[in-house]
Amino acid sequence: MDILTFIQKYFVFLLPGIIGILLYHKLNIHKEQHYYLEFVKMITYSIFSFVLSDVVFWIIKNLFPCFIYSPINIIHFIASNATAIPTANVVLAIIFALVLACILTKANSKNWLFRFANKLKLTRRIDNQPVWEHAFDTDDIIILRDYITKNIYYGKVISYSDNSEIREIRLEDVRVFNEHAEFLYHAEELYISRTHNEFSIEIQNYNESNETERQNDEEQA
Repeated sequence: MDILTFIQKYFVFLLPGIIGILLYHKLNIHKEQHYYLEFVKMITYSIFSFVLSDVVFWIIKNLFPCFIYSPINIIHFIASNATAIPTANVVLAIIFALVLACILTKANSKNWLFRFANKLKLTRRIDNQPVWEHAFDTDDIIILRDYITKNIYYGKVISYSDNSEIREIRLEDVRVFNEHAEFLYHAEELYISRTHNEFSIEIQNYNESNETERQNDEEQA
């Protein structure tokens, strides 16, 4: 098997993982991580998705012998001289990757792991992550007070770094105010990097904030 064929197969193999990871990041606020961790996630998504598709095809094949599609050993298939990974297996693996992304999103938001551990009396903790890791789970519209510039930023979190000494955060649709709460300007997107004690974050009810702004605009009009 030539190198080009191997690369093509490997890309098709990673396709469910790529799509699954993209959906997961779309459904969750994305925390910046090392690229190799994202790559490991893609491979894990893909392997798990292809294994599930093989199980489904195996069950259907045993129930209906005339069924034209068959399970494949994806690792062996990539290394073999077969020309291509069957389209049906790839499509089903992609579907499972999307479902897996939704399940993991639900598990993350509802903290299923620690709920299960609590049921088994393994721990009394409700979470094992630093507060920063879940700071924006309930709401991603925040007020960030910068102790360096004295500015106040009001916007939506689109990504943020891990729990390191230097915290990086990206906001979109940002309204910038000075320390006296006077409006300065609007930015489509803003990046800020600070140590953990150089800023503070407040989270307000977005709907209530919009209602207050609307009332203020009406009064000014």
